Amino acid sequence: MPNGGEILRKYNQSQQSHFATSPRSCVQQMKIKESLQLPANSTRSHKITEAIAGFICKDMRPYSVVENEGFKRLMKVAEPQYVMVSRKRLSEEVIPNMYQSVKENVKSKLQSAERVGITTDTWTSVATESYMSLTTHYIDEEWNLNSYVNQTAMLHAASAVDPRFKALPFLGEEEREHTFSRLQAEAVGGMEEEASNQDEVDEMEEEEENNPPAPNPKQSSALESLLGEAYIPREERGHAKKTLAEVAEDEIKRYRARRPAGLQDNPLVWWRENEKEYPLLARMAKRYLCVPGTSVASERVFSTAGDIITAKRSCLTPGHVNQLLFLQKNLTIPK
Repeated sequence: MPNGGEILRKYNQSQQSHFATSPRSCVQQMKIKESLQLPANSTRSHKITEAIAGFICKDMRPYSVVENEGFKRLMKVAEPQYVMVSRKRLSEEVIPNMYQSVKENVKSKLQSAERVGITTDTWTSVATESYMSLTTHYIDEEWNLNSYVNQTAMLHAASAVDPRFKALPFLGEEEREHTFSRLQAEAVGGMEEEASNQDEVDEMEEEEENNPPAPNPKQSSALESLLGEAYIPREERGHAKKTLAEVAEDEIKRYRARRPAGLQDNPLVWWRENEKEYPLLARMAKRYLCVPGTSVASERVFSTAGDIITAKRSCLTPGHVNQLLFLQKNLTIPK
């Protein structure tokens, strides 16, 4: 019969053997578990992830719902092999891709419309961000009335071209710079579009340059002698011609450096008096300051927005708000 010391020795050996083999068995269990999981790129996994994204958009749930214990339990019962999508992937990949897909579908349908009606409204979230919604309506060939939410955009650009509020004191430095960068890009785009309309005129001028008349001996006029080189084109004086982007950038710098208009001043009167000094921004002002807000169908958008941007979700970025509202109104869930 073994004594107590021998029993203790055998027990210690068995414990050492257990601890020696335990890590290996854990690794094997992990490998078995991974082999049973659905691959992230599988059709089944992709459908489940899309269904979760649709659930978040249509039912106005926060991205963090995928981290809730109850939801994880539900998914584990419904599909044990599914690897739960992360909130980061949802917000940065899955829902933005869904947004682009639905957006292209809406654009395609709107292009087939003969005429569209437009409504708009403004709203301020609990995070004190201002938004403007644009909703379009049209009757299709089957005489069905269709409505789409096109965009929920921040009103920073409209404030930037209002000479009373152009300092944008309610924004951070990064957001201010981004707003004026957007205005610069839009201004350059407008200049390029106008330049493209002058192609026919430019071609005629090129033909005249390629077939110039016999030159006459150049004679110096009294006006030219008086003014000298002041009115000779810059490119002829050896200076590089400014790009469209540089022209727009210079104009915006001068506009921002100028003292803001008084709060009691009429911004339209201000632009009428300063249009020639800031011609590019004047175009942007006409584009943004002419839109009146109404409270028709767009009001319903912000009833939804109030459910999306709650106190718990006040950190949602404007881009995410736009995507979620767009998908909540326009996404069709298969039955």
